[in-house]
Amino acid sequence: MRATILAGTVVGLIGVFVAVGLGFLAAGRGRETAAQLDLPDVAPPEMFDPPTPAEMRDLETVAQQEGISLEDAVASYGWRRGFSQLVGKISRQHPDSFAGAAIEQDSSTWIAFKRAIPPNVHALGTEFEREVLKPRASAARIDLVPDRDSSEHELIDQRRPQN
Repeated sequence: MRATILAGTVVGLIGVFVAVGLGFLAAGRGRETAAQLDLPDVAPPEMFDPPTPAEMRDLETVAQQEGISLEDAVASYGWRRGFSQLVGKISRQHPDSFAGAAIEQDSSTWIAFKRAIPPNVHALGTEFEREVLKPRASAARIDLVPDRDSSEHELIDQRRPQN
């Protein structure tokens, strides 16, 4: 199963580009550092928020590179930051049962659990589809998968060297 690692989200990449860009700005201005630049305070986007202006510029670039409309790019990619935030929230709420999540190459998504799917996860998934996927005209749906062999934490513990 080929899965897109969620850690490589658009938001993460934007953060890297901003950090690198600020470093170059600081270097070009002499002795000032990025911390000394007067930047506005901007609240991070929430799970159900539409794409930010920076994300929209990225989506315009994707649309141009893939030869698709901006609307198609938003439908295909404009929901992924929110999905990553959804997965983060679920993994924090259910650390003993969360078993992983992915966005597949065909844009199908899944969130898996060691045991039964926690009741609030059904509600969160439905809300995410209604508030994020549907308004962006995305065909993506979230598949909730129960009864995996291990939780994410157990898998991490298994990989740690035994002393």
